[in-house]
Amino acid sequence: MMGDNAINRIQKMKDIIREEAEDKARKIREQTSHQFNIEKNKILNQQKDKVIQEYRNKLEQYSVQRRM
Repeated sequence: MMGDNAINRIQKMKDIIREEAEDKARKIREQTSHQFNIEKNKILNQQKDKVIQEYRNKLEQYSVQRRM
């Protein structure tokens, strides 16, 4: 049978391992969230630029048609 001292050491090791795992998981979630926001903003900006360009093209077409 294990003594109380050995059981306490094992419990402390388990607690340390759990804390390290939780810390690593938190860091991974933060990095993932940060990367997601970067990609989301990149896509939003690309789509916004695309809409602006389409609007400019339609405005130019309208201007050309009015001059005719």
